[in-house]
Amino acid sequence: MQSRLTSIGIILITLAFAAGCTAEPGVPAAPGLPSQTNTPKPALPTATFTMIPPTNTPAPTPTRTLLPPVEKVRDIAYIPGGASQQVLDLYLPPDSAEPAPLVLLLHGGGGSKRDLESLAASFARQGYAAASLNFREHPRYPYPAAVEDAFCGLAWLYANAETYQLDPQRFYALGHSFGGTLASMLGVVDDPALFMANCPYSLPESNRVRGVVAYTGLFDYVHLPSAGELFDYASGYLGSTRAAAPELWAQASPLSWIDGSEPPFLIIHGEADRSIPIEQSQAFAVALQAAGVQAELMLIPDANHTEIINSQVTLEAALEFLTALAGQ
Repeated sequence: MQSRLTSIGIILITLAFAAGCTAEPGVPAAPGLPSQTNTPKPALPTATFTMIPPTNTPAPTPTRTLLPPVEKVRDIAYIPGGASQQVLDLYLPPDSAEPAPLVLLLHGGGGSKRDLESLAASFARQGYAAASLNFREHPRYPYPAAVEDAFCGLAWLYANAETYQLDPQRFYALGHSFGGTLASMLGVVDDPALFMANCPYSLPESNRVRGVVAYTGLFDYVHLPSAGELFDYASGYLGSTRAAAPELWAQASPLSWIDGSEPPFLIIHGEADRSIPIEQSQAFAVALQAAGVQAELMLIPDANHTEIINSQVTLEAALEFLTALAGQ
């Protein structure tokens, strides 16, 4: 079948990204991670990026189509007796006779699981189950509460896979903005026990998610510029300054965990994003590729931070990426 990405005219280009992300002196790694030293880093290899050119093609005339029904199970508590935020919605594909692949959806900061309802329904109509997760958030709940909830929500889905006809060999994670950071943590952290002390369920030792789609995430707290809104946000979320707790800042950064064992990644960023610098996605993609991980960065011209999650182009790209993995 001809690739959807080819049909919409995506051009593969190669960009050399010289990351201005050298570690600050004396910044250690998170527990269990390689130490960061003052030794200059070698030049990073060239990374492959995907650009979608603008198009003047008129939009097709909309037609009314009856969409197949999607079964929705609302407000499932994934931690019995937990906080009101620790619930998820489950979207199940219509007329599914076989266990379905699952996409765990993680919304952006300050949002809600309902923000991704349309996306979840789209996945369900393509034969996926989709779980849209609420989680505890800063400022009421600082780090690592949201990370703990992401891991425990995933563990609940494993524990209930048979009940809802989910295929545990085909679990994936997708997130937008802060949710993109959380989805990436599910893919890169090699010791989830650090975040599961209060979770009544367990996770497989490896291959917990078989692929990650991260929209405009924040992947590296350690090298944020030491001023500005993002740095202030990170200081509040992490409950300390970088100078006071460098190990904590590294532990919360998906980029710090990369060791080459990660699943495939699709990283999507809008070129008009004014909330999270595009360099965050570029550096993360480069680091994954340098470690030998299958990783692609898709840059969307003129797309801002919020538009990107509702784009038909990015939905089709995510579907193609996950469908290729699900068929392996």
